[in-house]
Amino acid sequence: MDNAIADLTTAIKLNPTLEKAYIHRGNTYKQAQYIEKSIEDYSNAIKLNPYLELVFIDRGIAYKEIEFIENALADFNSAIALNEKNANSYLHRGGVYLQMKEYNKAVSDFSSAIKLNDKLSVAYQCRGMAYANLKRHHEAICDYTTAIKQNPKDP
Repeated sequence: MDNAIADLTTAIKLNPTLEKAYIHRGNTYKQAQYIEKSIEDYSNAIKLNPYLELVFIDRGIAYKEIEFIENALADFNSAIALNEKNANSYLHRGGVYLQMKEYNKAVSDFSSAIKLNDKLSVAYQCRGMAYANLKRHHEAICDYTTAIKQNPKDP
């Protein structure tokens, strides 16, 4: 991993406008658990190209990992603004709302994710958690059942 980071750093020094080098180094930093460095690289890539929907998602996930919830929410909002058809953006924003205890917003986002990809078992599982917190137990059980049927080996 250190070699990859060094090679990407060299590439960036040679051409600081290589957005993909920042993205790959950000991903490598994230894998190595250097979350703040990954956020910095994702931010540099976004400065070079503010239409990188997937980088907003990656940076949002990184922000969520270090509990910068408002920043994560802003990035998932940006990703959705760039592409309303990506189920993962709604899934991750729903996870932020779940963490913020904004359960109705979480249900809405998980429902959007499911509408876009009804095979996304984790969206059913997460929506089930939001429903359970809203004391909507029947809907929670239905979602948990669907998640289990779709992915019976998931713990």
